[in-house]
Amino acid sequence: MRQVLMAILVLASVPADASARWISLRSPNFLFIGEASEGRIRRTAQKLEQFRDMLTRVLPGAIAISPAPTVVVVFPDGWAFAPYAPPGRTSDLVGYSASWEDLNYIAMNAGRADLADSIVFHEYTHLLVGNTLGEVPLWVNEGFAELYATFQEESGGSAAMIGAGRGYHLGLLRSRRLIPIADLIAIDDRSPEYNESTRRGMLYAQSWALMHYLSFGPAGRQSQLTAYLASLQSGQPSNEAFAQAFGADFAALDRELTEYVRRISVPVVRVQFSERISVDTSLRGQPMDDLEGQSYLGDLLVRIGRHDAARLHVKRVIAKDPTRARAIAAQGLIELEGRHVVEAVMLLERAAALAPEDAGILGTLGRALIARVFQQGQGSDRSNTNLEQARTALERAAGLAPGAAHLFAMLGDVALLGGTDHESAVSYLSQAVKMAPAREQYQLRLAEALLRARQFDRAVSYLTPLATRGRTQQIREAARTLLATVVQRQLGASSAGP
Repeated sequence: MRQVLMAILVLASVPADASARWISLRSPNFLFIGEASEGRIRRTAQKLEQFRDMLTRVLPGAIAISPAPTVVVVFPDGWAFAPYAPPGRTSDLVGYSASWEDLNYIAMNAGRADLADSIVFHEYTHLLVGNTLGEVPLWVNEGFAELYATFQEESGGSAAMIGAGRGYHLGLLRSRRLIPIADLIAIDDRSPEYNESTRRGMLYAQSWALMHYLSFGPAGRQSQLTAYLASLQSGQPSNEAFAQAFGADFAALDRELTEYVRRISVPVVRVQFSERISVDTSLRGQPMDDLEGQSYLGDLLVRIGRHDAARLHVKRVIAKDPTRARAIAAQGLIELEGRHVVEAVMLLERAAALAPEDAGILGTLGRALIARVFQQGQGSDRSNTNLEQARTALERAAGLAPGAAHLFAMLGDVALLGGTDHESAVSYLSQAVKMAPAREQYQLRLAEALLRARQFDRAVSYLTPLATRGRTQQIREAARTLLATVVQRQLGASSAGP
């Protein structure tokens, strides 16, 4: 016992970063970081780049270029992963994604070698579906993610197999009564089927089975799925779109799905590509300073909503190095999320001074300065100064990250708040909409800029579909309000005469 206690004391006295060995690896479309081996991180990077290439070819309407950078955090095992899991999801989770306007995270437990590739494929599918289709019903999101997570490259990259595996899904589905499809399509992230671990497996399994059947089953069902997805993209409510595409009586589809999962095996589809999916063998990792890795983890905690844990985490990092810009920026983001705007601006200005080439930090500073303008009220000298500071920070960030849609959207906001430069607002917001067409909020802000620039016809072309088919009630109501304003302005302009 004495020896055990002494060993515990010795381990407790070793600094947390004494044995840490962080690796960073940048591939064409992702940044990978982690304490896993360089070989494991390199293989994950190669596989994910291959998967992204495949998915942009086979997912209907897929947008290949993400409007926000993606950081993949590779944890070496479950012990390292568990403290950074989202609230309420620790025991049954092996990976997740966190998507923000300015940054995406994928976190994975590489210790689950049996699931490691499918984890990262699953989570990246969520991000690409969000970029392409915007908000979609939960069953669509999980169904696509589970279906494409079975990706296996074949024939040196000239083909891929999709739909294999998932025997545990079939075993579960064959041992229980299926969820009625009318109930399945109504499940969302507040439903017990999603939030209770004992019920979540059935949701994932049946979402996979239904998407598998509609994608690879009878041709008639495939065309109905295409029509359903198109209706979702146009903003039609999910239940209406589903009934219109598949028929209001779901009994036949319930029977077909039950028969499908009772088969000895479900079909595996081989997709042949006109151009080979290549593997980049030149990817090499670089050592990363432990405190920089810990700073990323602090930012990750903020992004998954664990603000108290994030605050303590970055405080420890900054105690070791008060000049650690990423950790200070994470502190600023915590304050900004808590609406402590003055404190957020001070911290983010400090972080930006320490890392003037970091587009992410500069962008968050711009966001905080815009929030400060709203807090102070427009038109004052102080708010005008903050607008100018925001413009400077955002222009600098956009120069460093020209593919980041949110930076152009915020530059458009700055021009709108300035009250006079309507043409710049239209230009910036048009660029944001072009880069992120699934983000209806950008379209709404562009319509407002077009209204102010008196480009009424263009404003109406954006507002009409948003008013009738916007994905949320908030978008639809805001679009209708702006549309009414456009009509009033048009009437006023016509009555004024030449």
